[in-house]
Amino acid sequence: MKCTELSNNIMKELKKEKILKKICIVQVGDREDSNRYIKNKIRKCNELGIEVELKKFKEDEIDNLKLREIIGMANLMRLPLFVQLPLPEHLDETLVHNIDYSMDIDGFGYETLGRIVAGHSNKYPCTPKGILTILESITDLEGKDVLIINRSFHIGKTLALMLTDKDCTVTVAHSKTKNLQDKIDNADIIITAIGKANYFNADNFKKGQIVIDVSINFDDDGKICGDISKNEYEKLNKKGVLFTEVPNGVGLMTTTSLMEQIKNL
Repeated sequence: MKCTELSNNIMKELKKEKILKKICIVQVGDREDSNRYIKNKIRKCNELGIEVELKKFKEDEIDNLKLREIIGMANLMRLPLFVQLPLPEHLDETLVHNIDYSMDIDGFGYETLGRIVAGHSNKYPCTPKGILTILESITDLEGKDVLIINRSFHIGKTLALMLTDKDCTVTVAHSKTKNLQDKIDNADIIITAIGKANYFNADNFKKGQIVIDVSINFDDDGKICGDISKNEYEKLNKKGVLFTEVPNGVGLMTTTSLMEQIKNL
């Protein structure tokens, strides 16, 4: 299941009205994956007429005080802000939670989280939002048993709240979970964000299940892959498992979700 058509349809709707907005992206370091993500985000913004100011720093050019100042100034100037994660170890990632709700296009602010817990937020972290868009495009979520293999704030915890609000029964698994395969066997929907290249194969899943592969990994040859081995895609199709591919899957929908949230500011 490629998400290209779904993303294209959403972008087509967004393009019907020019989005005259400016955003700021902060990047620290020169990670290959971050460069790729930011390039895609800027390209999508250009398609919609969104002006992008990229503040790119070398790792030794910025400290927590400087990052705090950038976030505070963006809040003061009412400038929508996106901080590319992960940040280098010397920087405190929790600072991104201080982005004002009205400027929080990536959905990581403390107020955003509080509104999600309360069940009345109109923005979300973009990866969970993209996953929810994918699922709602292919199935009725009411009553579904969902297994999320990730407990991070950016994915697992937030997505669990969002899916609970959609009347799913959610189980959150992680590195300490016992009998993971039993939990996979009992799920209608599996969302994996383990972050290990080629961790799963076709034998882990059964006919009728929906599997969302969130991870962007690199295999031994330096090629992009997910948690599910690409060599297993044909077997999964024959088995009747509906799954997202890597690339052109969740990553694409994450960027598309960011565009939707910029439009809705």
